[in-house]
This record gives sequence, C-alpha cells and structure tokens, in this order.
Amino acid sequence: MRALEDRYEPWLLRSDGRELALRRLVDGRLEEVSSHPLARPLLLPLHRSAEYDAIAADILLRHAIELVHIRHLAWHGLDLPLVARALGIPVVLSLHDYYLACPTVKLLDGAQRHCGGRCDGAEGTCRAELWPADQVPPIRCRRSGTPSSIAGGR
Repeated sequence: MRALEDRYEPWLLRSDGRELALRRLVDGRLEEVSSHPLARPLLLPLHRSAEYDAIAADILLRHAIELVHIRHLAWHGLDLPLVARALGIPVVLSLHDYYLACPTVKLLDGAQRHCGGRCDGAEGTCRAELWPADQVPPIRCRRSGTPSSIAGGR
C-alpha cells in the first residue's frame, strides 16, 4: 500500500469475524476511519453474512472505492467479490495460499502430508489453521475418497 500511495488513495478493510475496521493510509500510516461490529460473527462453516455484505457495500459506496484488491477472504464474507461486482467495482484477487480451495491453507491432510486438495481417506482431522480450533467443525476425508463437507450455506 505504501508503495502505491503516491498514485492511489489506499484503504484497508480488516475483519476478525466479529468486527470490520476501515483504515486509510495517510502519509505512510494507517489511520482508523470507522469500526463496524457484526451482530452475528462470521464463522468458518457459514462464511457468509448479509450484514457483512451490507456494511461492505456501504463502505465501498460511501468512500467511492474504485478498485477492490482482496488479499485474503479469511474472516471476511465470501461474497465480498460479488458485492463489489454488483456495484460495478473491479476486483483483483491475490492468491498466496490455498484458502479458497480448502481451509487448511496448505493442502495438508490430518497426518500433515500434502493432499493436493484431494481427500485420500487418510486418518485424522485436517487443521484449518487460520481459525480458532473451537470455531472449526471437524474437517476430514471420508473413506470413499470424497471430501466431507463442513456445514455451510446462506
């Protein structure tokens, strides 16, 4: 963000799943602009929230954001790219791990072996390391080799 500050007006939307915090980069320092607590926290199984989407849309419109660069969707609503798109705002998504394919981030099975995103029926529970363990339902493979689902939906 600092490297682009001379050409762009960088903003940062952070979420811990319970609150969205909007910050703006000014003279190389992030300054908090607003904070938006969520009535119901975002949790890994759902990862979607109409409340989150409404707050994000309001922020994007209120501050005339012209481009959304998503570095990670952990603790954010999975529909953030769709919210931006519905508002006509282009989205750039940086992929630096495998979070969008699997919440284990590194595609490791329960035995910490690379699974390539294919559940192989290995014993043990896979670890979603970005989320607190008490918020993550068991993630493991079925013996049939097809992935077990983690409860989700809208």
